[in-house]
Amino acid sequence: MRIGILTFHAAHNYGAVLQCFALQTALQAMGHDVSVIDYRIPSMLRTYKVFDWRRFVATRPVKMLRKIRTEAPLLFVRKRRSDAFEHFINTRLRLVPVSTITQRPFDYIVVGSDQVWNTKLTGGFDSYFWGQFPCPAATKLISYAASRQDTWSKEEASEIASRLSQWDAISVREQSLQAQLQELMPEKTIKAVADPTCLLSLSEWSKQAVAPAISEPYLFFYQVEASPKALLIAKTIADELQLRLVCLSAHVGDVCSPEAEVTSPEQFVGWFKHASFVVCTSFHGTVFSLIFGRPFFSIRMNKGKDNRVLSLLKEVGMTERFITEYHPGTAQGVAEANSVQADLRKVVLPSVAFLSEQIPTND
Repeated sequence: MRIGILTFHAAHNYGAVLQCFALQTALQAMGHDVSVIDYRIPSMLRTYKVFDWRRFVATRPVKMLRKIRTEAPLLFVRKRRSDAFEHFINTRLRLVPVSTITQRPFDYIVVGSDQVWNTKLTGGFDSYFWGQFPCPAATKLISYAASRQDTWSKEEASEIASRLSQWDAISVREQSLQAQLQELMPEKTIKAVADPTCLLSLSEWSKQAVAPAISEPYLFFYQVEASPKALLIAKTIADELQLRLVCLSAHVGDVCSPEAEVTSPEQFVGWFKHASFVVCTSFHGTVFSLIFGRPFFSIRMNKGKDNRVLSLLKEVGMTERFITEYHPGTAQGVAEANSVQADLRKVVLPSVAFLSEQIPTND
């Protein structure tokens, strides 16, 4: 079958590009002709611009001078990281223009994964991610592991039900979201499935991983939103275990170790694979810790995004790794997560079944 994927493939965010790559790869392995529809939201892409004058402007001259001194040295880092992402997007994803939807119709369009239904990220109900775009009647529309913020208003609930009513199949990433949508649309069958990054095996991800250029054992700390508390936990554990601390933040300008500040998506995978311990504040950081069997702690952020991490850790029986506070000495007893590999594969099997049932292969 000819399949087009609609997702946040062009965001310079490690989880975003890697989940897209994983879904593309998994569907190709099932025998499909898969492309990524090159649809980009301008408001989202502005976040990742190398140069944005707003980073340098302030109402007070002293504050503006301080921002210039801070931001100017970061331009080189932003450019190098941007180049690394664009190289991955343009060489590892099979991109096609949006016009392909009508000019060379797909059999299926798969929306997801990632937070494609997060109206805060997309500036409202985006017509493409919610299925309101010109499309041949024969093209079937399904979601795979779509996600959104944890709460919504009554007005949003009504809008969501209306927009999803004509979809051919719906699956989401979190069990909590599955329960919410099932209650909202009892006439539909809503499935909870694994994030696409879970669809690829340990050996497949190992092939993608680029090893770090350091030889000493290290603790890898990864954060999306800056969290001084999480950083302090990482420093404490690194000291306890006598590990080098390597920090990477999703946003240039937040804490980053020199050896990690221009990390490419392939190097990102490598940091997890070779880490002696991981501390992270992100969903995909948790996923790669599990895939590579690393000892880890995922830190609760309490900002409406914890459900996706909790849902995954419940599935593999490791909710004790999701912490709010760290008690000194605890890390000494944290084992590698190799034992969850079988549980992780069990989580994936229903997800593969969902894709196989909804998108049959050509005989």
